[in-house]
Amino acid sequence: MSAASPCTMLAAVVVILVMVVAHGFAGVNAGEMDHFIHVRSSVKTDEIKNNGTLQVPRMEFGFLLCNASSVTTDDSTHYWDYYVEWEMPTEAEKDNSVFQMGNEYQMPHSYIVFQEFKSNFTGRYRCRLHFRSNLVGLHTVYLTLPDSPSLTSTTP
Repeated sequence: MSAASPCTMLAAVVVILVMVVAHGFAGVNAGEMDHFIHVRSSVKTDEIKNNGTLQVPRMEFGFLLCNASSVTTDDSTHYWDYYVEWEMPTEAEKDNSVFQMGNEYQMPHSYIVFQEFKSNFTGRYRCRLHFRSNLVGLHTVYLTLPDSPSLTSTTP
């Protein structure tokens, strides 16, 4: 068995590198995968539509689940190429009774868990789907209390 020449090895490395870079950067664009993101809640059994409003009863224990597990995978794309990041109101982020699960692992889903939902948790929550560090999908949900006015924004 003969060893491959340095030129052959270099050519193979270049081809592999081009395939990885092309798929990672040009293969998936921002917003292209919005339809893969599904947000559900312990408060409402149906899927929450993008830019939708969800009323959460005061002092309710519950969660939001951002799930993009239906993303396409193949020999070069795997679930661990995706991860979910949550954006939430600053007051909720600072509160110890709100925490995230699953966001530290490279899987296309994550939970936000609320212990005793209160007024400073109301506002805009965004589930951001990333593919190899590139934002490829976004889903926004507005959480309110039943006695609060709607927070839905008309701007994108």
